[in-house]
Amino acid sequence: MIDTRYQLASERIRQIAAGEDLVHPAFRDYFRSSAGWIVMLLDRMERGREGLAFQPSEEVLAREDRALWRGLLPEGYGTSYLNPSFAADRLGRGHGPILSALLAELYAMPRLAAGGSRERLLIRMELFLEIWQVFSSAFREPEGTGRPRVRHVRDRISMALGDYARDEAAWDLAEKWTSQESPLRRLLMEEDPEDPRALYLLGVPVTDRERALRESFLSMGKTELETAAGAAADRVLKALPGGPEECAVTLSWDAGSGRLVRRAAEILEKEGLVCGFSAAGRSLFLPGNRETGCRGGAPDPRFAAGHAGDQALFSGEILRSRQREGLQEALKEAAGGRIRAGEADFKKLALGLLCVYD
Repeated sequence: MIDTRYQLASERIRQIAAGEDLVHPAFRDYFRSSAGWIVMLLDRMERGREGLAFQPSEEVLAREDRALWRGLLPEGYGTSYLNPSFAADRLGRGHGPILSALLAELYAMPRLAAGGSRERLLIRMELFLEIWQVFSSAFREPEGTGRPRVRHVRDRISMALGDYARDEAAWDLAEKWTSQESPLRRLLMEEDPEDPRALYLLGVPVTDRERALRESFLSMGKTELETAAGAAADRVLKALPGGPEECAVTLSWDAGSGRLVRRAAEILEKEGLVCGFSAAGRSLFLPGNRETGCRGGAPDPRFAAGHAGDQALFSGEILRSRQREGLQEALKEAAGGRIRAGEADFKKLALGLLCVYD
């Protein structure tokens, strides 16, 4: 069922990217460019399933990476629909911020792809198509303005966020606090750490900073690496709220420091900890928008401020309640039923959210 829906969504998005114009002219560039971005990611994902051995050269991957992330980084943010101000100018003060927030949610997809979260990718693809359909229906309405009401667009996104609140929380915690197999875990723990192409499969932007960081860790001698990894693992062990066998940690690290993370994770897992390699970033589906996991190149400084209020655009009391309930239920399952629903228990478990490398 998932595979069929995924294939249908992929094909529909490719049609929109190819130039389908069944929306008001004011919104065509937004939907075409956003669909084109998704297609670029999907094409890269198909190749990425085969692992490092089947990847093109580092130069090709670097060029693709720049194209994928240009709208988020300083070089392209000013004229990107990710920029709420630009979106408001082009799409209107009502629709612009909402569609910019939707695009920002789509930009979580590379991280989810790195983590192997096919269902979460599909949810975002189908949400994009649902909103496109809202605009298409309004455009085909013979007596309307060709534009959907702002409130109608906002409500459709809010409904999707509420419908998937429980599933999103469960998937997110499974990545953070279990040692489940994923492309990201295999990449870090099994693939050749000296292969420069691995840097481009982490689902985050790669800039000169990440490439320089990788080179610095590769130049470390074995003794120096062992000392650094041991110190990082020791900091985690000392901060645990219980014994290692009772705790799980999700690892946050900077892209490029994978060699250190790999050795530190090996030490922690030998002590009995469960190490989760999280690929999830900020998301409208999750309360708090806390970003953990692999960190890549810094987005344009205006991005964080421009999207700080995204959840407030859609978050009513019903949605907030569903997100809280979904998180509490997922916490219980992630802890094997040992965690009672409640803020204190959540804070205790949240102490495991530590950085292996800082």
